[in-house]
Amino acid sequence: MPSLVRVNTDGSLDAAFLTNIGLGPEEPVRDMVIQPDGKILLAMDPSAAFNISPSGGLVRLNTDG
Repeated sequence: MPSLVRVNTDGSLDAAFLTNIGLGPEEPVRDMVIQPDGKILLAMDPSAAFNISPSGGLVRLNTDG
């Protein structure tokens, strides 16, 4: 199970998000903001990777992961 999920309005897990998120963050997310366009900004430790790629501490996700 990935360490980052998105929940639908009915409480179920968003399957599209789960499919697209990959391995997700390797360390805890420190903060999260949803932008007006629905994209998601994640703040993590600067040395943390996201989906095996260096993040530099900031990751922007599309609405579907």
